[in-house]
Amino acid sequence: MTYKEALNYLFPLKSEKIKFGLESVRKVLGELGNPQNFLSVIHVAGTNGKGSVSSFVYSILKEAGYKVGVYTSPHLVDLRERIQINEKWISKRDVVCLIKKIDVICKCLSVKLSYFEVLTVVAFCYFFREKVDFAILEVGMGGRLDATNVLMKPLVSIITNIEYEHKDYLGDTLSKIAGEKAGIIKENGFVITGVKHKSSFARIRKICKTKKAKLFCLNNDFLSVRGKEKVCLVKTNFDYQQFDYQGIFNNYKKIKIKLLGKHQIENALLSLACMELLQRFHGVRINKKQIYKGLYQGFWPGRLELLEVPFSLKYKVRVLLDGAHNPSAFCALRNALKENNIIYDKLFVLLGVLKDKEIEKMLKILSPLADKLIITKPFTERALDPKMIYSYASKFLPEEKIITGGEIKNDINGIFKEIFLSYKCDNPKKNKFSKIEKEVLILVTGSLYLVGEIKKMLISNKERRGIKQWLA
Repeated sequence: MTYKEALNYLFPLKSEKIKFGLESVRKVLGELGNPQNFLSVIHVAGTNGKGSVSSFVYSILKEAGYKVGVYTSPHLVDLRERIQINEKWISKRDVVCLIKKIDVICKCLSVKLSYFEVLTVVAFCYFFREKVDFAILEVGMGGRLDATNVLMKPLVSIITNIEYEHKDYLGDTLSKIAGEKAGIIKENGFVITGVKHKSSFARIRKICKTKKAKLFCLNNDFLSVRGKEKVCLVKTNFDYQQFDYQGIFNNYKKIKIKLLGKHQIENALLSLACMELLQRFHGVRINKKQIYKGLYQGFWPGRLELLEVPFSLKYKVRVLLDGAHNPSAFCALRNALKENNIIYDKLFVLLGVLKDKEIEKMLKILSPLADKLIITKPFTERALDPKMIYSYASKFLPEEKIITGGEIKNDINGIFKEIFLSYKCDNPKKNKFSKIEKEVLILVTGSLYLVGEIKKMLISNKERRGIKQWLA
């Protein structure tokens, strides 16, 4: 089996109906010696912020000199992004070897694993074989019946926040969704949460009480506060945010993070609380300098990620990538655009979403900021038809501000065409293209699938050559 053949083996599994249950994945892991039971795990669930929290925890532990594995989803450009150890992706050879082994076991046991389950087993086996000091695991969907939840007892369980998502699978109320997320809580475990909604928090607290797990809450046991403000910014610009931390056992002043938006400060607070529990209850050695440096170096691609894409020696185009895909994340994105020091006069939005998202609420939040909305379709069967998105967008934007596309490559070209033609002048000696860099921002959002596809195109010289035609 080659790496391409391994991807071909996985790809059909993505289109199959999502199934919940741990029986199949437990059988396969049992045949492999249950590698997950020998890992020291930080388990992260929630609606938004899982990846950012995982990134902060990963960065701090790595800075402290530990060998750290991290398993996240989805990937943006390459599947191997999902499984890393100290910033090094799993090799193609290891992916092939482990998938071959898993396939043989599945055939012998007459069981079938999903796309996510296969990759979860790969991650467990890889981290065990490489003898990582810590493994940070991000839940795929929900928690209780997610493939990552075959763990016996993680060091710390983190539940970031809870919003409406995947109602067909997780339930139609926030309390029900909270119950599924709280399924990662183990007997006598340590739990950290950023959940604020009353019914969701009550559900988590009740489950912690039943399982005798110790619960630590954002804005109660740890917070960033000055006066009556729950989140206090000491300083912010488009390079970093600075804030103070009042913790469970320790306090820190003037912490800096590169990730932008107040929601990222909350994610950093959850990560700091995790460090405190690891230090106090698990004897993990991390000093103050390592915490500061680890947080500052924390990075999560596709979340308010600014690319300055060079198209010539004279100038570059700014593209902001953000994988916001629900109303709560769109609020955070809108606030970040308003609050942070990124200067632009015109905002071109390339939007593509999946079928199960609350598109009308999302458009209502972001539309007032858009000078032009280009609707596209991510490369997945779960993508919502652009015509359907248009029917909602037309409620918030005039027709002349909306372009309905379909093929991503054509749509990104269409954006550049719109921009370049609007700045091109009759006198070739007067080059107005320099204004593009200063005045125009292209925002790609609505789905991490879309963000990944666009990022891959923009970092590819071959793809960029197709866009350069608008510079002529």
